[in-house]
Amino acid sequence: MNGMTAMIGDVNHTFVGVLDGNGKTISGLNAYHSLGNVALVYKNGGTIKDLTLTASSGMEIAWEYQFVSENPDNNRVRCGSISAFTLDNEGTIDHCQFTGTVLGHLDGYNASANDTARIGMIAANNHGTIKDCSVNANVTNDGTFEGGASVGLITGYSFENSTISGCTAEGTLDVTFTATSFNYIGGIAGYIMATKNVTSTVERNANQASINVTIPDSANQCLAMVGGVAGFINTLGELSFCANTGNITVSNNYESGSLYVQVGGIAGKMQQGKNYYTQMKGCYNGGTITASGAGTSVIGGLLGGVTRTTLNATATFAYLKNYDFVSYHPNYTSDAVTTWTVNATYVLADDPDDIENITGLTEEGFKDASLVTALNAALGEDIFVAGEDYPIFSWLAETPTPTVVYGDVDGNGIVESIDAALTYAYYNEKTTLTAEQLAAADVDGNGTVDSIDAALIYAYYNEKLAAFPAAGN
Repeated sequence: MNGMTAMIGDVNHTFVGVLDGNGKTISGLNAYHSLGNVALVYKNGGTIKDLTLTASSGMEIAWEYQFVSENPDNNRVRCGSISAFTLDNEGTIDHCQFTGTVLGHLDGYNASANDTARIGMIAANNHGTIKDCSVNANVTNDGTFEGGASVGLITGYSFENSTISGCTAEGTLDVTFTATSFNYIGGIAGYIMATKNVTSTVERNANQASINVTIPDSANQCLAMVGGVAGFINTLGELSFCANTGNITVSNNYESGSLYVQVGGIAGKMQQGKNYYTQMKGCYNGGTITASGAGTSVIGGLLGGVTRTTLNATATFAYLKNYDFVSYHPNYTSDAVTTWTVNATYVLADDPDDIENITGLTEEGFKDASLVTALNAALGEDIFVAGEDYPIFSWLAETPTPTVVYGDVDGNGIVESIDAALTYAYYNEKTTLTAEQLAAADVDGNGTVDSIDAALIYAYYNEKLAAFPAAGN
């Protein structure tokens, strides 16, 4: 799919069917559009599932703001929503993947905070459900964000009543911007929106991608929020079982004006409503955060900032030395956390006795098996298992590759005539075998199970064969 400029649907025609990829891959994706709005589906109101898109040779997109003379009352139009799958998801995207390299030529005019460019490889904007999707991409730009941006590898901007669940991001997100507006950069989502009455679901997501943000000395009065999971989280009822293990690097070279950057392992900033506080449950940061340059960068192990001064956290931790668990900008001391409602919440520290409000642990303390027990006890379920340096989610742990015992089809530990009989019955479509049984039955190692495999097993059982051919592959 080289040079894709046309999409399924348009601003007046929403896709409402089912796009079932059936496990297939569309490869060679490459899109270039002078107005930037590019995706496979313009607006999804149906279901996109089990589909992989790849841009192995690089997906190159022009992304720029344009003056529109036909609209004198509002002569700017937001151009630059970029995605592989859809610009606007109002339906469901399930078990979809994107892999590849994305280069955006990002230039344009200044815009208001509500007129920002958005990029997310599963959905640029999410009003619906994104579940069990993954992105492994290198996304970068060779221009500058001059109108503000919401950028995430999964989705750029996720609205109230939306869901992001079971998603993972890998690769790199490399962004340079200079803007008189707000910028939100996150591994999973740039901006996550909710309200007190209409919340959103954000659960079981993990970012492993590296995030690099550069602000040149030419930047002018910009606010930026950068987080491993999300740049900005607004009035979310609960953020549960989300993790960041990617490294975050911020180079802020602007030393005058009101520009500052808030950076957190989970979120750059978490906005809370009056008497309505976000509960963080089972979240952790294991990535390092590095800031350089003459500009002001405010860094927190989990959150770069939080409003309404109350932090509710259960079974959360930051494996990051020399930074506060939650930080705040020195000009906004009202955002400093004064009320800590925490349970089984930890931070890495050389001297645990120096830590206030939460529990400080040394590197050895994070490796201790009792920490896994404490985290799971606080959650009331077995979410964490021991990792190399600190506890990790059980679903992120590497599953050992099962050992194949060739010829032992029934799995009883020995090779017998019944194993040959099962193999022959499968070949004659008289029985079914599990994936593990098929691996054991394929004793000649040719990728299929047939009568030859049955004969070889029987020969081995009768000591006519010393070893199976597959054992030597």
